Amino acid sequence: MPVDKDKTVRTSMIVSSETYREVQELAVANDVSAAWIMRHALLEFLEAHRGESGLPLQASRRSEAPNGRATKKVR
Repeated sequence: MPVDKDKTVRTSMIVSSETYREVQELAVANDVSAAWIMRHALLEFLEAHRGESGLPLQASRRSEAPNGRATKKVR
């Protein structure tokens, strides 16, 4: 599928090896790319929280745990 470089940007994220494995398995099982899975998940998250002034998490104070879930950083 051609990408319109004027309307897209490339980004990256760090995930646990378990999360990576799950995304890869889901992508293979559904004959899509891992990038498609991640874009789809991000779009669903944004849609679910559109218009909210806050989120159900504080990303700046959380990090990803080995199970792929956000947890508070220990200071």
